[in-house]
Amino acid sequence: MSTEPEPATEDTAHAVDTGSETPGTAEPAGAASDARSDEPAGDGGEAAAQVSEVEAELAAQRIERERIERRKAEKQGPIDAGGKLSGSAADLLAAVRAVESGEKPAATVFGDPEPARRPAPEPVRPPRPAPAEHSAAPAGPVGPAPETVQSVRRVLAEGGAPEGL
Repeated sequence: MSTEPEPATEDTAHAVDTGSETPGTAEPAGAASDARSDEPAGDGGEAAAQVSEVEAELAAQRIERERIERRKAEKQGPIDAGGKLSGSAADLLAAVRAVESGEKPAATVFGDPEPARRPAPEPVRPPRPAPAEHSAAPAGPVGPAPETVQSVRRVLAEGGAPEGL
């Protein structure tokens, strides 16, 4: 048994239902009548605004309760097993259902697995030349060429740099 009220029907949806509010959200009946009796007769617009505000709140609560009841009913309904599967998972589920229902024998559905793929052979690489043995004479220059040193000294001297630099 639910503590929620029954969903509103069309003939009761337009009527104001003061007994179906959520506890703690509605004004007490005496407070609404007291507020109206204290107001001067010329402020009927405010009273009408309060009434329409209360009606709007009740309608919103009614809609929310209906939405909650629909969601509860959807959750209690049957679950579509495998409804969102795709690819090999969907194929496997279809095969299991076919075997369970007796449409196909298990031997035809679940055959031998495909042979494992063999890795491709390594590509043939051209042989690299062997590194040369270290000889007494180095292959490249050890320091700067003497002509380079002389040209740098000449540029520095022309610029006014001291000779020791």
